[in-house]
Amino acid sequence: MDRRDTSRRPAHPVAIRVMHWIGVYAMGCMIFSGWELYNASPSLPFLFPAWTGLGGWLAGAPAWHLGAMWLLFADGIAYLVHGCASGHFWRNPERPDHRRE
Repeated sequence: MDRRDTSRRPAHPVAIRVMHWIGVYAMGCMIFSGWELYNASPSLPFLFPAWTGLGGWLAGAPAWHLGAMWLLFADGIAYLVHGCASGHFWRNPERPDHRRE
């Protein structure tokens, strides 16, 4: 007997889930390109392994870092606009009378 409830809806709408994963990708790019920038400084006490860096060369790392920053910024603005326009921010999941559409 299959116990999975196929009528159960996901906790968040598709738009929120997509924006979440875009944010994860952007943050990963910022972290790995930041490590490449960190490794470029000769005065810092240790180095991250070369395989963890993103950008490959000194001008590539800031390009990745800034590109990911703008992606994260746009993702955050999209999240705020969606949250305000759809009412996502004002729904209280604890109250049964506030159901998602």
